[in-house]
Amino acid sequence: MDTTKDTLECTAHGDTSRKYVGSLISGSGTVDLLYTATSGDDTAEIISDVLTTEDDGTAAFNLFLDTSGTKKLSFNAIITGTTFSSTVGDISTVSVSFVTNGAITASI
Repeated sequence: MDTTKDTLECTAHGDTSRKYVGSLISGSGTVDLLYTATSGDDTAEIISDVLTTEDDGTAAFNLFLDTSGTKKLSFNAIITGTTFSSTVGDISTVSVSFVTNGAITASI
């Protein structure tokens, strides 16, 4: 996941150096999933999100930063794309692209 923060210039008239403040935060990224093809599971639900117009952006993500499950980034997102790949005799995978929708919270 990539995150960015916009900046706003707040230089006062007469200042000799520019000044900025942080502004809007956004994120985007890609996650790879094992494709199970089971109806009603999370993989199928995420894939159906990319086929939905006027998506309300409520696909919930928790990206864990460690194996304990306590350090994570949580956010809602809009699924913007999927890429399926499969090799004969291998596990099928799907790569899911997303953009964050709303606040990104960190539990670290």
